[in-house]
Order: sequence, then structure tokens, then C-alpha cells
Amino acid sequence: MRDPDHPNPERGHSTPRYHDAPRLRVRQQASAFPLREQIRQVNQRLDDVQREFVKSKEELDESSKGGSSFVPEIQGKPIPTNFRLPRLKVIGR
Repeated sequence: MRDPDHPNPERGHSTPRYHDAPRLRVRQQASAFPLREQIRQVNQRLDDVQREFVKSKEELDESSKGGSSFVPEIQGKPIPTNFRLPRLKVIGR
């Protein structure tokens, strides 16, 4: 009869038993802390990047206000679906 706490000779490792669960749970919790900290840092960095983006966009909008209002007004209009550029004739070949 085989001892359940000894490695399985065919597989070379022991089969996990219920009495290993508390030790495994502690190990998982300990390894989860650094992961949570990394996730927190990534989220913080994403927040920083988003704030920088909004700030730079606001600065760009402010700098364009000093110029002509004609360009933003025209750029804001949709292009008609039937719009085509006219063909140019080639002269003097």
C-alpha cells in the first residue's frame, strides 16, 4: 500500500491534500499583495496620464482660440457625401 504523503513514483510529486490548503492560502495571499500594489501603481499612473492629456488638450484649445475662428468653424462642418474635388487639366506637356 502506498503512503499518501510520499511523492507519486510515476509522476515524481505528491498529490495535494486538504491539510496543505491553509499553507497554500497563506502563500496566495502573500503573493497577492505585491500584485495589488502593482495594480494600484498602474492605476495611479493611468490617472496621471489622463490628467496630463486633459491638461494638454485644454492648453491646445486655449492656444487655438487666439487665432481665427474661421478654421475651427469650417473644420467642424461635415463633408457632404457627394463632394468631389474637380479634376485639373494638364497644360503644356
